[in-house]
Amino acid sequence: MNVSAAKHFPMFSIITVVYNGEAYLEQTIRSVLEQSYGNVEYIIIDGASTDGTLGIAERYRAGINVLVSEKDRGIYDAMNKGILLASGDFVAFVNADDWLEPDALESVAALIADRPEVEFVYGDINVVSDDGSYVWKGNAGRHTRGESIPHPACFMKRVLLEQNPFDLRYRLAADYELIVRVVRQGHKMAYLGKTVANFRVGGASSNFGSRREVFLVNRMYFGMVYALKRLSMDVLFHLVNSLKAKFRWL
Repeated sequence: MNVSAAKHFPMFSIITVVYNGEAYLEQTIRSVLEQSYGNVEYIIIDGASTDGTLGIAERYRAGINVLVSEKDRGIYDAMNKGILLASGDFVAFVNADDWLEPDALESVAALIADRPEVEFVYGDINVVSDDGSYVWKGNAGRHTRGESIPHPACFMKRVLLEQNPFDLRYRLAADYELIVRVVRQGHKMAYLGKTVANFRVGGASSNFGSRREVFLVNRMYFGMVYALKRLSMDVLFHLVNSLKAKFRWL
């Protein structure tokens, strides 16, 4: 990558939170270590896994700056630990079900170098599920309502996350709540119109409990009418997808 002396190209702290994630962790790690952009600090926070997770991490230990393995109070507690250990200009979470596109950090860094006032960059993600894949696009025109910003494609200034840690009252949707909170605070944002990450459906946030928490967040920030509308649309979306999958296999 050609680096101009007149521009500041940021250091990224990439944080991977994992618990018993041996099935996909290697793909996650390799997607970080094989980035085309090299100014990266890599942090793995393991929740005292009992499978082969640590063995996989140890195989790539030379490329991992910080490796912590200890019990925690859940995924968002682990993510908050990672924030406190980070030293980069910007932080992104690439958890054990996710992986980055090869040029993701290079693309985000170039945007930040051109627009140094930006505090929060987000792009698109490719959602991978048993029903097929689709691209979830970050919608710059509606980002004030949070739902249009995919968390695995978010890159936030470290100081912004230090001031806005994940709220541990939410066990499954604290990432959604944090995005809504930060957006409503009015921080300078930029949308990168390309796919930067991949998200595998089926993790902790892909269940009914998560939808309940999203409803509570929406009710708190946007009111009951919007919260009910959003919940109804979400249930309908999942019902339609389930029917499509069922009839595809008949």
